[in-house]
Order: sequence, then C-alpha cells, then structure tokens
Amino acid sequence: MQNFLKSQSCRKNYKKKEAVRTELSENQEDKRIDITLLDNGFSAQVVEIKGGSEVTRKLHSMGIIKGITITRKNGSFMKGPVVLQKGSMQIALGYNLAKKIIVQNID
Repeated sequence: MQNFLKSQSCRKNYKKKEAVRTELSENQEDKRIDITLLDNGFSAQVVEIKGGSEVTRKLHSMGIIKGITITRKNGSFMKGPVVLQKGSMQIALGYNLAKKIIVQNID
C-alpha cells in the first residue's frame, strides 16, 4: 500500500512538472524558473540565488554566481541530484540546493 501511495505522489509531481514545462515552452521569454524545471541539455543564465548567506557562500565557492550561463546536464526523474555544467566543469548539486538557483532560459 505504501508503494502505491508513493507512486501516486510521484505521478502527481510528474504531472505538475509537465504542466509547468508546457507553460514554459509556450512563453519561454522573461520566465524565471528554478534550475530543476529546466530540461536536460538546455542553457540558462543565473538571475537570482534564493536563500541566506550560507547558501550563497556555498554556491559562490562552486562558481555559481548571478549572471553566469550554466547548462543542466542531467537530473533524475524524482528529487535526486542535479548535474550542471559551467564551462568545462560539471557540478552535482542536491535537489533542494538546486531549487534555490533561479535562471532565465537563453536557448
């Protein structure tokens, strides 16, 4: 029964994410989204980092700052790690940390 409830929850999250992606594909310009909603292989410019000084410090130490262009390489279907590419460097971030990176699509 627990697996059934978990799969129901996953389906709801998937449908919600697909609805957001459909909306984004219709009007990609001027949309600010978190990096977890960006499709794999697409590039975006960082416009904001949400969170306190600790989050900002951690992301700055990895080279993720406002104004840079990053590419989402891959991410899992569920709330797993998100792999980003900045230049020739790839960075793996946890889902919750990645949600704090707000980007604007440039592709």
